[in-house]
Amino acid sequence: MAELQHDPEAAWARVAELLSIRGTRHYPEVVRLLGDLAALAERDGAVRAFAQSYDQFVVAHRTKKALIRKLKADGPVTATLSKLASD
Repeated sequence: MAELQHDPEAAWARVAELLSIRGTRHYPEVVRLLGDLAALAERDGAVRAFAQSYDQFVVAHRTKKALIRKLKADGPVTATLSKLASD
């Protein structure tokens, strides 16, 4: 998390890099990274900015059904986004 704090864009770049590799074996790491980014956004009060980036990410990868299922099942991202909805 400390590394993310200094350069969250590097984590987004790592997510893109992992998804450029064919197959689903990197999906757990992608979900973990997105969860870390969600937690960082929540801690830093940047949930709206995260939600915008996350929405763009989901639209860009909407055809990756297994990834979308994992993301919807992931607690940290869902919890962060639900807090935005309740504000």
